[in-house]
Amino acid sequence: CGPVAGESTGSSAAGVVGSMAAESIAVYSRVRNSSEEVTITPPGSLTVRNLGFTMNGVFGDDAAQKDVYDASASELVDRVLAGCNSTMLAYGQTGSGKTYTMLGGEKAKANLDKELGEEHGIIPRACKQLFAGIKPGQSIKVSYIEVYNDSINDMLCADYGKERGQNLPLREVNLVTGGKACVPDGLTLAPAKDAKEVMTHIAKGDVNRVVAAMQMNPRSSRGHGIVALHIIGEDNQPYGRLTLC
Repeated sequence: CGPVAGESTGSSAAGVVGSMAAESIAVYSRVRNSSEEVTITPPGSLTVRNLGFTMNGVFGDDAAQKDVYDASASELVDRVLAGCNSTMLAYGQTGSGKTYTMLGGEKAKANLDKELGEEHGIIPRACKQLFAGIKPGQSIKVSYIEVYNDSINDMLCADYGKERGQNLPLREVNLVTGGKACVPDGLTLAPAKDAKEVMTHIAKGDVNRVVAAMQMNPRSSRGHGIVALHIIGEDNQPYGRLTLC
């Protein structure tokens, strides 16, 4: 798939450090079906024909899901647990492996009662890490929106499609920590008690996605899906957020 980019902002905790602490954005590339025109030189060099690229990390088509997660995502989840907002974004052409990298194989949404396996991508692994790391009194809620034709649609709205959950307006709000933010007005925040329930919410939202048959993918999403995992503090205020696109 295309690069997996991570960004961390808005820390509410002092002293959040790590190997990426000096960087706001990190870029990783996962190459599927590499050819003679593509040369990977670990840890972060990629050559396509005569063009060279340097990234934070590059993975070949033999890379394990765990290795991709440990290198590109685990530290961002640690930052969310420390009170930051972090984002992971996968992009690439249709059929390049974005869904496999972010979610995993077909069974990834159901098989979370056992140890994580090769079918599990970044999102189920991040869920497991978040629930293992939240503090007593904290909870996690899930939101899932689709941006389609300049409209923001709420994939978790209970009555989606019945003139509800579609084309949500953006509203500017004042943040408790200072500053302002734009949020979709009326967005559903569904509570989740564990990683399995998060994946159940995502599966429910997937049913409402706009899809179309493409030459490289018979069920290609036509909109942009954005899942967010919100850590809510004991005071019922937002503590940290992990956004996954």
